[in-house]
Amino acid sequence: MSSGDESSAYQAGAIKGLVESSLTPDKYAYSSVSGVQGGALNAVLLSSFEKGDEAGAAARMEQFWLNAAKTNLYKDWFGGIARGLFFEGGLYNSAPMEKFLKKEFEGVTPKRKLDIGITNVIDGTYRDFSEVDVTQDNNLVDAMFASMSFAGFFPPADVLGSQWFDGSAVWDIDIFSAINRCKDLGYQNSEIVVDVIMTSSANLKQV
Repeated sequence: MSSGDESSAYQAGAIKGLVESSLTPDKYAYSSVSGVQGGALNAVLLSSFEKGDEAGAAARMEQFWLNAAKTNLYKDWFGGIARGLFFEGGLYNSAPMEKFLKKEFEGVTPKRKLDIGITNVIDGTYRDFSEVDVTQDNNLVDAMFASMSFAGFFPPADVLGSQWFDGSAVWDIDIFSAINRCKDLGYQNSEIVVDVIMTSSANLKQV
């Protein structure tokens, strides 16, 4: 699932559309999910349901975005945009978003292979955060908060031992990690089918 800010709500509808189509469940029961930025939030929600329960996941994703639409996810700094621009590293204060994510994702744990992408501000590297990185103190929420820290708009997220921006600072979509996770499960190349939900651009460039 690609980046796309609030447009990532479309991804919930796309999954729901697959579930309600004439396709049989084996055609959309995903073993591995990958996401960047808003797509990372959807990937986490999808992965929190057992493989085959895409209907339940789509309903939860839809509810998440409805809740987000009714919530103020950021606020002005004391001192306004100028303070954010010159002193805080981002135009707006994203503290309300962190609080919202903690509430929405309380108790959420991946039940299938998961990969979300974030970017290290210090060295510019893209980091894959997977279900094996999740700890008991729920650092998954920290990774999601990092994945929603849009460079320039919000300050970098000071979590996971460094500072982070969302993964789209490097890649809008991460197909390779999902494929590699399928290979980890023992699937051969000919058995791996990738569905891409784009909400960041009109076309997927050939790599």
